[in-house]
Amino acid sequence: MKKPLDHTSFDWRSVDIKVIRMFDIDSCGIESDGTPFIRLMNGLIFYSYPCGPGESALFRENRDVLPPKLTEECMKVALDMAQYYHRENSMFHQPPKTSHLYPGWGFVDLGTHLGYASIKASRKLGENGMVVAVEASPGCFELLKRNVEANELKNVRVVHAAVSDHDGELKLFKKQFQHNSIHETLHDQFIQSSESKYQNFDVVPSKKLDTILRETGYPVKDLATLVSAEINGAEILALQGARDFLRDSPEFYMRIAARYGGDHESSIRDDILGLLSTIDNVEIRDVPPYVYGARYRGLES
Repeated sequence: MKKPLDHTSFDWRSVDIKVIRMFDIDSCGIESDGTPFIRLMNGLIFYSYPCGPGESALFRENRDVLPPKLTEECMKVALDMAQYYHRENSMFHQPPKTSHLYPGWGFVDLGTHLGYASIKASRKLGENGMVVAVEASPGCFELLKRNVEANELKNVRVVHAAVSDHDGELKLFKKQFQHNSIHETLHDQFIQSSESKYQNFDVVPSKKLDTILRETGYPVKDLATLVSAEINGAEILALQGARDFLRDSPEFYMRIAARYGGDHESSIRDDILGLLSTIDNVEIRDVPPYVYGARYRGLES
């Protein structure tokens, strides 16, 4: 059995600094409610969380190579733009999720965080496409809404919910920013390091993917759809709550994170592979740390 890759020693911050150097910043600052933002010359605006001590130190260390208009108070926004907009949190051989999208498609982004990938997808899909951006964390969801509204993304629907196999409520255990999970203890097989014992939780709405698509008016039978699921160990539950979509969608491409497990369990990869294997006309590829599933029009048995 192959030993999992250890990516903890790779210096992603140096990669992101190189990306930030290319940003064509029009302005940046702090809104009256304390929310930092960066506006690019192309008109796009990005909101994120306030800068912390780590981001401030990184700013000071690299000040001479960063864009002149970038201020220290907006450094976290810039880092998030590099990570979540430019490379969309992809690593090494994995392409960004929106690279799988085409004009006129639909994009269902489960675990959309601040919505940066949804901003990119909205522009790529055009007026005939549709984005459904789903986020469980209350804090991230407020920033997601703000990013969508500020950029006037008419083809994006935002949903506050933890995607699961039932409609109701559940506990979302939390640390900060995107580090949230339905598992009280979460480990990550892909980077080995990691086990997180969460101390606090929010009670948030839980919804099946089928419910979300129905409530947002998503045209399942009409749009070719990319589904991205990066929801910290809840991916198998999301698939279990997507039976109608998996049955009715004539063409889809699914990119499912399969790296996490809870309470010292193995990752959910085998469960994901097993469930997809029961769905008609689905091609499956296991490319750690993701599992890909696809159905193509005209290939029905």
